Amino acid sequence: MARWLAHICLDDGHHADDASLEVIRWLLSDGSIQGLRWCFTARSAEGAATALEQCLLEGGLAELIVLSPLSRDEVLVLLESLELPAHLRRRADLADSLIRHAGGHPFFTLETLKSLIPSTITDDEPPPIPPAVRTQIAGVSRPCQPRRAICFACLR
Repeated sequence: MARWLAHICLDDGHHADDASLEVIRWLLSDGSIQGLRWCFTARSAEGAATALEQCLLEGGLAELIVLSPLSRDEVLVLLESLELPAHLRRRADLADSLIRHAGGHPFFTLETLKSLIPSTITDDEPPPIPPAVRTQIAGVSRPCQPRRAICFACLR
């Protein structure tokens, strides 16, 4: 398998069940895939993935990277990198409004921006909650914590 793949990325590990995590453990121990790089993301201390994370960290097979919410400056950089419509580029308070509304969460920030593009919302109205964000929020049992990513080094 390693002949055709260089990386494997698994997202939302906090949703994985015990059987799925067992398959991941089996893949990680398979000598035929040495050299593959893995990326595994999960919310902090949530779900069965916590045991896999702990095992890999203790075994020196993983590096933990804690991702924090976007800062105001990072939201400004994001806004500058996008080709936004003129009505959004003119809003001096757009970054602050997005921080208040989306809390620095990258997905929620982008979805909120997308919902504003065809919008007739005035500058003093709060941004709407986009449908994709409503779906994500509905599936969260507790407030979102910053996501964690475990980047697996080459298993040698």
